[in-house]
Amino acid sequence: MILIGVIIVIIVIISAFAIERDNDMLQMVGGVSLILSGLALLTYLIFLCFYVGAGYKADMLNREFGTEYTQQEVFWAGGTIEEVRQMKRSRYEIYGDLLRDK
Repeated sequence: MILIGVIIVIIVIISAFAIERDNDMLQMVGGVSLILSGLALLTYLIFLCFYVGAGYKADMLNREFGTEYTQQEVFWAGGTIEEVRQMKRSRYEIYGDLLRDK
């Protein structure tokens, strides 16, 4: 996850240097690249918040339920973990009319 962030920052820096050059084509490519890499950096920061949150969620799940979930498992398969937990629960339904004679 950190490596992706480093690569995006390097692309932003290279794009900023490309805009400073005298070549019009290089300036245009650098401008487009700067915009796209800026959007990628913003998206990365949003996903980074969810990734850090998955670490806290994994700690809470492990502490409360005695499981061994990792941060990556909760981040990438969080919905699947919840579905499996729902399927493993046993449900008991008691109807009030069971005691009546029919």
